[in-house]
Amino acid sequence: MVRYILTRLLGLLFVLFVISLITFWLMHGVPGGPWAYGQQLMSDQQLAALEARYGLDKPVWQQYLTWLGGVVRFDFGMSFEHPDESVLQLIGRTWPITFHLGLMTLLVAFGIGIPLGIVSAVKQNTWVDYLATLLSIFGFVTPHFVWGILFILTFALYLKWLPTGGWEGPQYWILP
Repeated sequence: MVRYILTRLLGLLFVLFVISLITFWLMHGVPGGPWAYGQQLMSDQQLAALEARYGLDKPVWQQYLTWLGGVVRFDFGMSFEHPDESVLQLIGRTWPITFHLGLMTLLVAFGIGIPLGIVSAVKQNTWVDYLATLLSIFGFVTPHFVWGILFILTFALYLKWLPTGGWEGPQYWILP
């Protein structure tokens, strides 16, 4: 069992390495850089200074090795968008909201999925089973942003039961 777990963990590390390598190279293949869009025009000297500050003046392979060495030490570098904060500080500041959203999503998924599964199992091969299966497939294949827009339109704009967004209290947590 220990050998199996170690094999799976090594496979996981290999997959993470390959994904990080592909993502890193693809991001460097995109035209322009982090400062090419949405910013005011910069002189070549300003651009060169920013590239030197973030290490983007080095070859791509060297940037990757520097980044990978930092990741192993949980140093994800500095943010391009928020130059006064490290990426780890941004993650630390925003993870509670992400965790909260994930937990709410699990509660909704379990609250709908488990009862539908029970009904489908109890009423096997009846119209109730087929309807529960159809509803679950329809819910699964419809993109989440479509559900979000439909829920906001229905419950916030048409029925006016819920606010459209915010974090002030539980009634704000229901809609996306």
